[in-house]
Amino acid sequence: MADADFPSLARRDAELIGESPAPNGPDADAPVALDPVLASRLSEIEASARAGHAAFQAALEPARAATGAARGAEPGGEAWAQAVNAVSALEVSRRDVAVLMGDLDALYVARLAEEAAGTAMPGGSGQIDAARARITGWANAEEAEIARLRAMIGGS
Repeated sequence: MADADFPSLARRDAELIGESPAPNGPDADAPVALDPVLASRLSEIEASARAGHAAFQAALEPARAATGAARGAEPGGEAWAQAVNAVSALEVSRRDVAVLMGDLDALYVARLAEEAAGTAMPGGSGQIDAARARITGWANAEEAEIARLRAMIGGS
């Protein structure tokens, strides 16, 4: 049989979506300069997220103490209520980091579109993605801690 009778095993265009083209040319290995406006915005977002994470950390020890004191306590009792309030305070303190993650996601999507259209310097999306990874790490750790404390007091 002739080769024309079988479909090609070559990768289709749709399979290449999301892949970066292989760099070529003399500047392929050159570091990408981040535009100063984006750098400033990322610095602001990360500083705010760092402050939000610090607020969470400050509320964490009192919440751990309260949930430890409420372990095995009757739901609705004083110790249980104090633990629920302490965990709720943690949830409020993590709100800032969650909002900033949304801001970064929006910035990332917009930057990807700008880079694809050629209206923004390439590389900025990578810088945004790195900031997203750091802040997501903090947010995930916060969420895990809240879940652990909630489990200690009965998932209230």
